[in-house]
Amino acid sequence: LAPNRDIPIAYYIFDLLYLDGYSLLRVDLEKRKELLSERLAPSERVRYSEHFDDGLKLYEAARERGLEGIVAKRRRSCYLPKRSREWLKVKITRRQECVIGGYTDPRGSREYFGSLVLGLYDEQGRLIHVGNAGSGFNQQTQADLWKRLQKLKTDKSPFFGPVEASRRTHWVRPELVAEIKFSEWTHENKMRVPIYEGLRFDKSPRECVFERPLPAE
Repeated sequence: LAPNRDIPIAYYIFDLLYLDGYSLLRVDLEKRKELLSERLAPSERVRYSEHFDDGLKLYEAARERGLEGIVAKRRRSCYLPKRSREWLKVKITRRQECVIGGYTDPRGSREYFGSLVLGLYDEQGRLIHVGNAGSGFNQQTQADLWKRLQKLKTDKSPFFGPVEASRRTHWVRPELVAEIKFSEWTHENKMRVPIYEGLRFDKSPRECVFERPLPAE
């Protein structure tokens, strides 16, 4: 397929493993970055990936910008082509109160239900599907939630528009609010890797809306 020239693409180079026929795998990361910055000629498409000394400030800046997380690297580490403690992914987790609008059939040995079907109200008061949470339960919490869901069963979907689910979906009246932990929002306004944290009885379902960022001023 021909590239879409309307989408700007930049290639960030963050490490240098070989130079002039010599391996740099056993050279400290800080020195490899120094050699890379000396050899690289940055352009609009090719850029040098900077590093920052204050990891806490960088983490907060990434959180404010809605990024997935940061990577922390040991300055004097050699390059290892495998997972190690020298490079750590520090993920940013987000929380959102969501309305439970349904659940899916279980799979395998799991009892009761597979995942919760979650939604948020938009500016027009419509419940929009934002993802399904299938983890975060233990046997007791799942059993307790199952009993509550059975009392709210309905034949009509409470959602506006389609609901994405890989298994059969059962609808419930949108009266329960769940605390959800997730990594980020996708471009389709879906939560990535949503995890159930518990029910929120102090929150009304109608309070569960899309939270839009506001200008600092």
